[in-house]
Amino acid sequence: MYAAVLDSRVRSLVCQERLVSCRALTEVDRYRYGAEIFIPNVRLLFDLPALGAAMAGRALTLALPLDAMRDAVPLSMAREAYRTTQAAYEAAGADRLFRIEGYNVDPLGKILSALGLFLHGQSFS
Repeated sequence: MYAAVLDSRVRSLVCQERLVSCRALTEVDRYRYGAEIFIPNVRLLFDLPALGAAMAGRALTLALPLDAMRDAVPLSMAREAYRTTQAAYEAAGADRLFRIEGYNVDPLGKILSALGLFLHGQSFS
């Protein structure tokens, strides 16, 4: 996304199974990303949703954004993280060019469902 923001020749971008935001890394004590993705002090300047907003007017799709542990982020959480991006696209009259695709992941719901099945002696594979 960094390169796409800087190069106007990039007319569309799909970010598939990528980190939802730099902030996602700073809010946890464990993560599954290597040091090569860390840019010192980047959060002082911008975050990925701000880069997304800078792309307003060009097609941007976030397909299955991931959290710090490389697990799928619930769609509602991804939409919340990118609300300023959505607003920028709407202001540019290009809201149809910005999409977030993913699963309606409800981790707590999955855990409780699996626990219920386990307690009732059923398989939950």
